[in-house]
Amino acid sequence: MPDLMNSILDAASANAPGWLQERQSAGRKVWAKAELPTRKTEAWKYTSLHALNRSFDSAEPSAASKAELGFEYPYFGGCKLVFVDGYLREDLSQIDIPAGVQLVRFADADDAQTKLIQQHL
Repeated sequence: MPDLMNSILDAASANAPGWLQERQSAGRKVWAKAELPTRKTEAWKYTSLHALNRSFDSAEPSAASKAELGFEYPYFGGCKLVFVDGYLREDLSQIDIPAGVQLVRFADADDAQTKLIQQHL
């Protein structure tokens, strides 16, 4: 498995709640058995995946302000969630959640939310 994928999966497993770790472990076993496409795979013959085999270090969470980012994200109405380096930036987001909708991190989900999440995974 490419180093990029291992580092992402390791980080995800380390930070996942216990109920999600089993599902991730099962998925990782399937992933480990799978082969990445090659140039001999017809649909991928013009796509190089060599970059996935290079060493990868993920960025640290950014504390950059809107001014430091150098641009403003467009707002088209509704809810806007902005993620920087994989982390939700509430200060850059417009979280106007409609009635009946909940936004929760898997790690922060209560029992009822956990059951609902598990039903949809």
